[in-house]
Amino acid sequence: MNPDEPQNPVIVPDSNQPVQPPVQSMDFVQPPPETSVPVEQPIQMPPYAPTQPPVTPEAIAPTPNFVAPVMPTPVITAQESHKKDVLGILSIVSVLFGVLPIGLILGLVGASHAKKSHTSPVVSRVGWILNLVLMLVLIPIFVILVLSNFQGAQAKARDIERAHDLSILEAKLEDYFSANFGYPSNLDDIGIKDMQNLKGPSGTTIKINDVVADEASAKTTSNPNVSQEYIYTPYGKPTCLTTCDGYVLKGYLEKPNAGATNPLVKLGIENL
Repeated sequence: MNPDEPQNPVIVPDSNQPVQPPVQSMDFVQPPPETSVPVEQPIQMPPYAPTQPPVTPEAIAPTPNFVAPVMPTPVITAQESHKKDVLGILSIVSVLFGVLPIGLILGLVGASHAKKSHTSPVVSRVGWILNLVLMLVLIPIFVILVLSNFQGAQAKARDIERAHDLSILEAKLEDYFSANFGYPSNLDDIGIKDMQNLKGPSGTTIKINDVVADEASAKTTSNPNVSQEYIYTPYGKPTCLTTCDGYVLKGYLEKPNAGATNPLVKLGIENL
């Protein structure tokens, strides 16, 4: 061999022959090293933070036998209860003095204070209920009595006015008798200037009856009432006009008494 020749000759491919692809080596290739996935580490809590167990559905669900805590009841001392009942005691005592509205207010205020201070409101409650019941019973009775007295006073005043009117009529009739020696069959000529004296307090005008035979017949005529307060009945000769023998004058009274009965009757002083 020629030492000048290369040991590995270069083979020039023939242009007429197809070029063969190089044969890859079948030697084993090592796979790339696997990258390790970092494992999630638990969060380290500070040493001062308490560890808590994980929350589970069983822990969230309410416990069926759960019992609500009972709040302690404040202890009421006898001295505190006595202080809060003062208004209630005053409310009850006010009934004895008849100051029911004041007792009602004291009872309500005492019950409110007792509720705020968690003390027993029994005394205050009894006080304002007692005052309220008495007010509901006594106020209507008081109103009825006041109205009755007021109406009675008005009726008495009307009776006094009727008696006054009859006294004026009686005086005028006696004056007429002195001038004419008899009584008139009507009241047109007795000389009454104020014709209101011929009307009663209710506004009714005096009624004049026809002449009757005697006094007994005149007394049996109809009696006056609230719609006809005065009635004048002459008696004597059937044909008397200006010189009748006598008369019966009747007036209505709303409140008769032992000294004045209903009807109030006036007889002629000079009756023949």
